[in-house]
Amino acid sequence: IVISVKAVQESLQVDGGALVCNTGPDPEAYDVQEQIVWAKYSQSTSARGTALYQTYLECYCGPDFGKKLEKERDFCNDYVTNQQTLSALAIGSVGVVLAINQLLQLVLKILAGTLEKPHTISAWEKGIASRIFVAQWINTGLL
Repeated sequence: IVISVKAVQESLQVDGGALVCNTGPDPEAYDVQEQIVWAKYSQSTSARGTALYQTYLECYCGPDFGKKLEKERDFCNDYVTNQQTLSALAIGSVGVVLAINQLLQLVLKILAGTLEKPHTISAWEKGIASRIFVAQWINTGLL
């Protein structure tokens, strides 16, 4: 899930970040909105055009967001939708990791109780703790 969030973020941005804002349309120009929309359709691939468009929207709508949203709600709507999508994906990925960790704890406790027959309770607890640690580390850190 985290990988998919990173992929979405990378697909909605163009390499260079803030440097693109310096080379993009001037926010004070009279035809800035037309220039931003033109960026969406003028690139060789639609994915690159969409990424450049989203980056230009962020440069235009991001600073002074409240004022821009009041004045140009329709134009900045894609920017707002993009930000909400990224936030929802980030929150959703955290929720999925937490749910998987809870499920892993439950499954590993059941498996340790039925498949493993240690001689002491402390050995049983140690086995559960080490397996849960490894499973959660893989789920949280590596995936």
